Amino acid sequence: MSSETANVAALLMGVGEDLVLQEQPVPTPGASEVLIRNHALAVNPVDWKLQTLGFMGGPYPKILGADLAGVVVKIGSSVDGLKPGDRVLADASGTMTQNPNHGCFQTFTAVDVSSVTKIPDSMSFTGAATLPLAVDTAAQVFFDNLGLPYPIGPGDKKAGSILPGDALLVWSAAGSVGRAVVQLARILGIEVYATASTRHHDALRKLGASFVVDYQPTTAVEELKSAAAAAGKRILVAVDCNASADSLANVLGFLSDGKSDVRKTAVVMLPLEWIQPSVVVPEDVETSWVDGGKKYTSRLDIQAWLHGKGLPAWLESAEVVPGPYRVVPGGLGGLQPALDELKAGSVSGEKLVIEV
Repeated sequence: MSSETANVAALLMGVGEDLVLQEQPVPTPGASEVLIRNHALAVNPVDWKLQTLGFMGGPYPKILGADLAGVVVKIGSSVDGLKPGDRVLADASGTMTQNPNHGCFQTFTAVDVSSVTKIPDSMSFTGAATLPLAVDTAAQVFFDNLGLPYPIGPGDKKAGSILPGDALLVWSAAGSVGRAVVQLARILGIEVYATASTRHHDALRKLGASFVVDYQPTTAVEELKSAAAAAGKRILVAVDCNASADSLANVLGFLSDGKSDVRKTAVVMLPLEWIQPSVVVPEDVETSWVDGGKKYTSRLDIQAWLHGKGLPAWLESAEVVPGPYRVVPGGLGGLQPALDELKAGSVSGEKLVIEV
């Protein structure tokens, strides 16, 4: 089989093992799927956690990964709006479906059309690959966890008037999910207060954050409270994009004021028991975790709207743009070093991408 039609996959043979490159059959797309020849893949913290901890269950080998960008080579019988040759980004579902055809870390991936978006000719594959999972997660925050309406067109800011409070707090906003939350908030007409390392403050302001503080000092929560009070803002919703015990404590501490007159909501990326089993949530705050599996089941409507309407328009208008990223050399062979680097905690404010 030629190099243009061979499907090489980075297989996880067992819990805690390094990825192994092996040739696999080229996936056949189902009726609602497209087959994508991947040109760039991005890694996420969840990938090394799944590799190391093995909490997916099911048989091995597995093919990890979610973020990809490439070219459509084949479409299923019921697919409309896409054709072979289209440049796309996609959020692969292999982690959820346990189907190797849907795995991201390989040359070819089959993806349901609801998770595929055409990208502008001006956008690189490497940049596009940084977006899918982050934007999907941000969309779920607003349209599922917070129950806000989809904008019906450019300039529709009604979601901003529906969000409880006067602004939104995004904790750890410099990562890919945080950046996506900030960008979607701006599109929806929601003012953002954010935390991030100082070196990321200018970039976050350009994306739409109106006030940014360094999350590391113990005074961060008080700085945010003082700034909101000085501006006459009451912030009732916070999104914790870090999902650590420290960030959770800070977000809960920021929201809780001992008053039960209005609902306060902390949106978190993982179930509380995974973040901090002994956490005590204040009585005046409720928590809501972003269940990524819902976008393939009960909230498939979010995926379909986002990839079919919202995201294509936002990419064309540059209202949503890729964040900083770094290409790890070695092609698919660079995936394991990239995962090791993420696991070591040495990556900050950038996404690691490999070219296929």
